[in-house]
Amino acid sequence: MRQLCKHACVMSALILVSSHFTLLLGNDSAASRAIGGIRLRREANISMEMERLTISEAKVTVEYEFLNQTNKNITTEVAFPIPPYDVGFLDAGGTRDFNDFRLWVEGKELKYNIDVRAKLHGKDYTDLLKSLGIDIASFGALDFDREGNPTGQFTKLSRGQRDQLFRLGLISGPDASPPGLPAWTDVKAYYWMQTFPAHKVLHVRHEYTPSIGFEMIFPSDLDPKQAHPSDICGGIENSCIDPSLQKELTSQGIKNYKPGEAAPLEMVWVDYILTTANSWKTPIKDFTLIIDRRKDLRHIAGAEMQYVSLCWDGPIKKLDADHFLVHETNFVPKKEIRVAFFSFLMAPDK
Repeated sequence: MRQLCKHACVMSALILVSSHFTLLLGNDSAASRAIGGIRLRREANISMEMERLTISEAKVTVEYEFLNQTNKNITTEVAFPIPPYDVGFLDAGGTRDFNDFRLWVEGKELKYNIDVRAKLHGKDYTDLLKSLGIDIASFGALDFDREGNPTGQFTKLSRGQRDQLFRLGLISGPDASPPGLPAWTDVKAYYWMQTFPAHKVLHVRHEYTPSIGFEMIFPSDLDPKQAHPSDICGGIENSCIDPSLQKELTSQGIKNYKPGEAAPLEMVWVDYILTTANSWKTPIKDFTLIIDRRKDLRHIAGAEMQYVSLCWDGPIKKLDADHFLVHETNFVPKKEIRVAFFSFLMAPDK
């Protein structure tokens, strides 16, 4: 199983629970179109009256109610930006290109446009890659053969074309392991034209499958006094794991594994960019976050989720065995959200 790394962002508290499993997407934001991609701008005449965010490993769902506070209809582009991601964004299901975004306005599913750019060291290589028949979002339909070598659209390029991409740094060279691996970053956003009627509330809903951050660690790695040798992706450093959670995971690891052996711990997380909500008129009048820890079929065989950790500046309420609630009024987001899920891989003879 490959190690998965993602952007890191946290807040400040924690919940300790008993049961389940988990890149990084963000709020809808008003936007203007410009050459080179979508740029966010502030829309001060439209307020976010309500946001209801539900996060699980399998799905992120967001519902909004927007209010146009002026006497005229406002028609503008609305964008759903995805933070830049590279070929390292792989999950248990393979390469992720965020192609399952769905959108509803007033209960009717809408079509949208997609803007995706290929960036490397600040330069835009979108046009070059497209001219070679390379799909940017999927990193050239990247896959791997049985020997672990990259396959996909790059295999159809001529030697000269591959050498050109190597010289530009867009793919790894012949001496790399493996060679031919895409090296650019995807900058992607969904966008659509939206009319906000004067003095009326508009209901918008969207959902998508999040890409998951993933690491295999040990409970001892959670000790803040120790180095984190297995924390390759930085998941531990950015998950607000306090001493009580570390102690409980260590205790459970002893109970659930062979005597005298370390219990491998699967750490999965979902990140969500919340501060893009500030491109609308602040504050969010009514904000709700629901964490759903129900088990998902994408789990590795033998994994059983037991704990969830969330950083938050405020109370967290347990709704039932699998759901947790955060509620704020007149809320102005200042940080992003990370929800970390922990499960033990059971010993072979358990």
